[in-house]
Amino acid sequence: SGDAGEKIYDFELNRRARGSLRK
Repeated sequence: SGDAGEKIYDFELNRRARGSLRK
């Protein structure tokens, strides 16, 4: 994750992954 676009993408993936774990 170098540029802003990749950081945002990784952030979204982490958010979705955490959301799935919570359920």
